[in-house]
Amino acid sequence: MKNLFKKIFAMTVVLSMLLPLGNVAFAEEFDSTDDMTMQYLEDELKAYLEENHPEIEFGTVEFVDYLMGVLVEGTDEELEVLPNYNEICYYGAEYMYELEQVQVEMTEPFEIFLTSDEFRAKTIGEIKEEVRRKDAEDEKVYEQALDSRAAYAATSSTYDAAAAVRYARRHAEHPNTEEYKEYGRDCTNFVSQCIYAGGIPMRKVSNPPLGTKGTTKYWYSNLEREYHGNAYYTRVYDTSSWIRVEDFYDYSVLHGSAWVATVYSMKDLLNRVKAGDVVQLRRADGDWYHSIFVTGLNEEGKMAYCGHTGPRLDRALEEINETSTFRVLSFD
Repeated sequence: MKNLFKKIFAMTVVLSMLLPLGNVAFAEEFDSTDDMTMQYLEDELKAYLEENHPEIEFGTVEFVDYLMGVLVEGTDEELEVLPNYNEICYYGAEYMYELEQVQVEMTEPFEIFLTSDEFRAKTIGEIKEEVRRKDAEDEKVYEQALDSRAAYAATSSTYDAAAAVRYARRHAEHPNTEEYKEYGRDCTNFVSQCIYAGGIPMRKVSNPPLGTKGTTKYWYSNLEREYHGNAYYTRVYDTSSWIRVEDFYDYSVLHGSAWVATVYSMKDLLNRVKAGDVVQLRRADGDWYHSIFVTGLNEEGKMAYCGHTGPRLDRALEEINETSTFRVLSFD
C-alpha cells in the first residue's frame, strides 16, 4: 500500500511539472480574456521567443518582420499551439498599431521598439472599447464623404490602376528610397506611393514643416537630398496620412476619392477586390494595423497583393489569415 501511495504522489508531482504555466496563470489571474493585459501577453511572447527563437530579439526590425508574418499569414505553427495564441496575436496587432503611432515622431529608423508602460497596462477589454469608439468616428467620416460624391467624381477619374500596379510590382521588394523615406513600419507608406503612381494627386500644405505633419487634411511625401563634403544630407517632409493606416483611411475617404467596403471573410474579399484597390487588416475587435495593395491575378491565376513589412510580391490574398477583418478602399 505504501508503494502505491508513493507511486501516486510521484505521478502527481510529474503531472504538476508538466502543466503549462501559462494556463495556471490564466486560471488564477483572469476571469476572461478581456481582462488580460498587454504586459501579460507580451511576457508570454517574450518567453516563447527566448525558448523557440533565441535569434529573434524582441522589438527589433527582425522581430517586427516575424510578428507580421505570424499575424498576416500564420507563419509559426509552434506558436499556434499555445493556449493563448489568439490573444497573443491580438497583442501583436496592437504592438504594430502602437509602433506606427510612435514612428511618426522618430527622426531615424528604429533599431528597437519597446512598448510604453501605459500600453502594457491596458487590457484587451479596454482596447476593444477604444476601438468601438474609433469605429463610430470612422463611420461619421465616411458619412461625411458620401455627402461629397460630386467632388469624388472629379478626382476618381484620374486614377490609373494599371500604372499603380506596375509601380507596386517594381518596388515591392526594392523600396524606392531615391524618392521616399523608408520606415520600419512601411506598409502604408508603400500603398500611398502606389496610388500616387496611379494618379491620385498629393494634397500639400504651403511651406510644409520638416518631418512628419500629423494630419488627415493633407497627404504628401517629399524627400530632399543635399551633398555636403563627403556625405548626403536628407530632409523629409510628409504627413501621418501618408504613413499611418487609420490616417490614410480618413484622408482617403474625405479627400482622396476612396469608396469603402468592410468584409469579414476571405471569400467575400476575393469577390470584392480588384487590381488597384488598397486593403487594410485588423484582428477581430482590434485596431487596423496593416495596409496592402492589390495587384490582380498572379502567375498562378490567383488574386494577389504587394506590400511592405515585410516585402510581398504578388502574394496570393488567400494566404492571409481567415481571422482578419478586411477594409477595402477603391479609387475608381
